[in-house]
Amino acid sequence: MSDQMNSVMKSERPGAIHDHSGSSVGREFPPVELRRRGARFQVLSNLFHRHFTATVGSSQGVDMVEARIIESSYYCPGVIAKEIIDFWAFDKMAVSRAISRLEKKGLLERHANRRDRRRNEIFLTSSGQEMHRVLDAYKDHVTEHLEDWMGPERTVSFSESVERLIGLLSALIEEKRDRQDDSR
Repeated sequence: MSDQMNSVMKSERPGAIHDHSGSSVGREFPPVELRRRGARFQVLSNLFHRHFTATVGSSQGVDMVEARIIESSYYCPGVIAKEIIDFWAFDKMAVSRAISRLEKKGLLERHANRRDRRRNEIFLTSSGQEMHRVLDAYKDHVTEHLEDWMGPERTVSFSESVERLIGLLSALIEEKRDRQDDSR
């Protein structure tokens, strides 16, 4: 682990766990077990989400799922919900509710697919395209800061590692789904 990362991790507030009487039970929090084993991935995800909400989500009235639907619809006009669910690994109901909210906000429109009327294609309205510009500027700002901090080589390496992790976790989920299907 780099010295810079060590200093970031050590700068976190250590504290002691206390029982209800206020006396310490003698352990530092967080224990080393929480710094390993993937718990830090959840922290990273939470921090990205909190930063998004504090920086642009609240002021623009969109949440992270809505932002990803807007982004997907911008780069792939006519995208369908299933494609968004599969790519972003979102819950089906979360996407369905977010699409309805975005439609009510006037940021997107749904059109029935010409070949399969059950499938709705999603298109941004002009307001949705404007929202994408705002969200894209935020994403560029964050990416620029991360790239400045990590440097070009580490940024590429990090991105490749993230893609491998996504592949691994997706395969594990699919494997579990297959085992459940086999047991039925």
